[in-house]
Amino acid sequence: MGDLDGESVQLQVLPKPPSAGGKIEAIAAVEGKEATFVAFVSGIGLRYLDLDAEGGGRWSTAGGFAGAISGQFGVFHHSGGGGPAAFVSFVEAPARSWVCLRVPQVGEAMSVDQAALVERTALGAAVAAACRAAPADGEAALLLAGGAVRFLDLCSGKVVGKGPKLEGKAASSGSSSMAIAGLGPRRVAVVWEAEYFVLELEAETQKVLLRSQGSLGLGGLGSLGSLMGASSMGPREDRLLLCWGGASEASARTFATVLLEGATASASPLPSTAAPSAAWMCVSGYLAECVPVEGQSDLTVALRDARFGMQVASAEVPLALGKKAAGGLLFTASRGTALIVGGKGSEAAALRWRLPRFSLQLLIGADAKEALAQGPAQLSALRELAAGKRPGDDPAVEEMLSGKRRKTTDEALASEVRRRCWPPSHELVDIIVRGQCWAAARELLGLPELGEDLAVRLLAGDAGQEASLLAHVVRRASTPGLLQAALENHLPPALLPALLEVLIEWMEAYREFTPAALQKAAPGLPTQAEIVRFLAAMADGCLPSLLRLEGDLLERVSEALLLAERERARGERTHSTLRAALKIKEGSAFLREAREAPAVEALLLDF
Repeated sequence: MGDLDGESVQLQVLPKPPSAGGKIEAIAAVEGKEATFVAFVSGIGLRYLDLDAEGGGRWSTAGGFAGAISGQFGVFHHSGGGGPAAFVSFVEAPARSWVCLRVPQVGEAMSVDQAALVERTALGAAVAAACRAAPADGEAALLLAGGAVRFLDLCSGKVVGKGPKLEGKAASSGSSSMAIAGLGPRRVAVVWEAEYFVLELEAETQKVLLRSQGSLGLGGLGSLGSLMGASSMGPREDRLLLCWGGASEASARTFATVLLEGATASASPLPSTAAPSAAWMCVSGYLAECVPVEGQSDLTVALRDARFGMQVASAEVPLALGKKAAGGLLFTASRGTALIVGGKGSEAAALRWRLPRFSLQLLIGADAKEALAQGPAQLSALRELAAGKRPGDDPAVEEMLSGKRRKTTDEALASEVRRRCWPPSHELVDIIVRGQCWAAARELLGLPELGEDLAVRLLAGDAGQEASLLAHVVRRASTPGLLQAALENHLPPALLPALLEVLIEWMEAYREFTPAALQKAAPGLPTQAEIVRFLAAMADGCLPSLLRLEGDLLERVSEALLLAERERARGERTHSTLRAALKIKEGSAFLREAREAPAVEALLLDF
């Protein structure tokens, strides 16, 4: 496919890697290295594969190992903080013990001798699933049959944290349909049938604490089969991508995303595909699937947006899969390079991908010039300006954005934006801000595919707040980290005092009136939670500028947030008290005693 450039999702098939010299049973990315992998090869042990080397790649033996591995749980490479030694850990076969080996780092002198055994840890139960909480974490998390969770150090191989035994409907039924996935540094999620548990390894006490749990809302997914795996969709929120299916390689796969919050976390299914995937993983917000091509030795690698399920790219990869592709296919990625192993572990293929964020926006705006060309002729001058075919000082452009025609242009542009004739772009924002086309701005802010950077640029363009764009920006669903970066890069510091004044006024209104009364009087007013979320993003993204503001204004913001937190805590206490009171049965002894008149004793005292 050529070099990877531009802003779209791209795949490039790399030259075929050389043979590993034996059956590859497990693979993993080498920590901190691009296009470098470690593999467990039967009869040899641990080998490194550098795909950037000449000739399609180069294998080098890191150390031998005579034992057997449970390859379905993968291997875990840890650099150990630098130095000449690295550590590779894995689950032995049978899957009831954990092994940690010391091997040379990539680039150090390799050895065909046996790898140094650091520790072999007995687990007490069979391993059901394994993961790493975060790419740079120095621990691995194991989920054992029966619901126990263990954190093991990747340098020493010893248990550093034991979690509470998980309890619930799935545990009582003895179900083995379970998965574990990392959520961030020392945080993991366990999915067991239709229940979820979030656990965290506490750094100081080395205890594994159960942070939250709940059930999964799977009502709209139909028949699912067994849970085949779970993967985190990113570090910014506790959102998982789940996969269900049957044991057969021809059985359909069902994918769904779920945000782990609340008593019931509703799952959102992804559109089903025609052919089942033989292997899959979630990387940088994309679902990557390996789909065998019927009647051929090729494999289709398809990339879909993990939130919406829309396919954004695919490539044909020549790979001999063997008779049981689903049972023997290995799939992993090292940053922008993916490695696929098939052919019963003897064949490998590699590809390089570029995965920019916002695939939905990229997909909608991939043919921006064509979309602009197909629009009505009424705004042809502005359309040519956005496409770079007409200069900004062109008389036709200036006439359309002049005071006399501004209202007509704004209405026409708003109509086209609403019908998605204009893909969101910086050029479109420039036109809207220059012409003060605020109706078009409000329509653009209503599009879910609009990026946070473009939304903040529109807000910055409304410096006098005459268009009331702040309410639209605050109400928008956004990723906290991206909103923070957009505010840092595109919001002028001079606008901060005026914006904070409005936000404080909204917070004070919620203290004086009920939400229903406010929404009736001012429809579209952001909720208190949305205002607090936006203030948090401003604090993270605009901290240096905020520190230069008047202390009185900052104190008012702090006071508004403190009062909101007190109101929230009081509401929660009241709710819990009422809930506990309503749970008391009508005929309980407590209520009977409360309704009966208290006994009174009278004593006659002699004086």
